[in-house]
Amino acid sequence: MRITAREIARKLGVAPSTVTRALQDNPRISPATREKIRRVAMEHGYNLGGEAPQPEGLSGNIGLVIVNPQGGLASDEFFSEVVNGVSAYLRERRRHLLVEAVDNPAGLPALLAEKKVAGLIIGGIPIEDAYIEGLVATGAPMVFIGKYLKDHRRLHAVIPDNVAGGELVGEHLVECGYEEFVFLGGDLRINTFQDRLEGFRAALQQRGYTLPKSNVITAQIGQEGGYLALKNCLARISGRIGVFASTDWMAAGAIRAFKEAGLSLPGQVGLVGYSDLPLAAALYPSLTTVRVDRQLLGFMAARILLDITRRAIARPVQVHIQPELIVRESTSCPPADEKVGGSRG
Repeated sequence: MRITAREIARKLGVAPSTVTRALQDNPRISPATREKIRRVAMEHGYNLGGEAPQPEGLSGNIGLVIVNPQGGLASDEFFSEVVNGVSAYLRERRRHLLVEAVDNPAGLPALLAEKKVAGLIIGGIPIEDAYIEGLVATGAPMVFIGKYLKDHRRLHAVIPDNVAGGELVGEHLVECGYEEFVFLGGDLRINTFQDRLEGFRAALQQRGYTLPKSNVITAQIGQEGGYLALKNCLARISGRIGVFASTDWMAAGAIRAFKEAGLSLPGQVGLVGYSDLPLAAALYPSLTTVRVDRQLLGFMAARILLDITRRAIARPVQVHIQPELIVRESTSCPPADEKVGGSRG
């Protein structure tokens, strides 16, 4: 087993922080002290390849904790791609990835409680604020995928820009000439859905349209939630309807509701989902959606986390990943001379 920074410090009669700084070539440590520390480290097989010592009691493994995966860990199409991105980055650096799914979390994830990892990547919805605070309080290196807590800026995070994604949806549905608009989302206390709604509403308002509160509908974010939510509101909406289902799963349920109501899609109604999961292209009609580069989310989260473990990053870092609108069959833009103005506020 290789020597630790604490053991080097004990041998030389210096502080562990002095050892850490010396191994990072920190100019605050004198050249003579740096050379002495590095010589002892090499004599005892310490890896001087540029990575700082791991926290005491932790392995070099990296953990990925997925909270409330949709349909279970094996079938969650969003996080399966995140896992691929994390794995791609770690593989090149000869690190191992351990994955843990947590449903309705209460205590610390096992990977952290049992000190199996040097740091954690955490994602999923919903995650209660108290659980996030409990994770942060451990002091372990961690990076979040998504925006959590009201004061999310104190966390290291890789964040899909959901406000920008909502704006893309609003712009597209207006361009397609839809007259009324509906938002389907999860609990609006969750930043993911609040941000998508914010962007959608802003894009409509900038173009002179309103989104009535009665047309902002929250439900379970799976297919059944999307189906039931839309079915209950279709009877009171007329005209050409543009629907933003803020998950692809909800959009799949909305398609079922449209078909049962005898509404043409696209035509009378237009539908946009979110995430561009594999099911989006397989639906009939195929789903216009906002693509989130899930592999990039994982890749960047792993990169930031390793930088934290080697102490190259000290203050909180947030990286925003920009979305892309993927236009398919579920929206139809008529020629400019056929577009009809809608209800404007």
